[in-house]
Amino acid sequence: MIVSIPEDIYGYESKSVGNFTLRQVICFCIALAVIAPTLALLYLLTGSIDLAATVAILLGMPVLLCGFIKQDGQPLEKVIRYKLLWKFKYPHNRPYQMDNLYQRIEKEAARLETEEAQNASGDAAQKA
Repeated sequence: MIVSIPEDIYGYESKSVGNFTLRQVICFCIALAVIAPTLALLYLLTGSIDLAATVAILLGMPVLLCGFIKQDGQPLEKVIRYKLLWKFKYPHNRPYQMDNLYQRIEKEAARLETEEAQNASGDAAQKA
């Protein structure tokens, strides 16, 4: 008897209701709580079921997507949060600053030469 073992056991998520995880069920219930009142209210206000259904689905879709979409093992709301932080909080242009030892030595040598030249000219002026 051959039993297949999944390669990545950490990718397994326990199912709580049917074929859905607890997170998916909770997001579905929240989306339903958003869609149902929106649909009823817009239908009563406009009288158009097409407009009411479209708006209600558009409002409930982000909640459903948060429950079902995972990118790199992270839920959608964390991915969106990280992308917003990257876009607006963290700096994009980090200038490359290199500490060139030879350039520093050349500058120090040039400074010492000018100081020696000034000292030499000052000593010559004092002797005269």
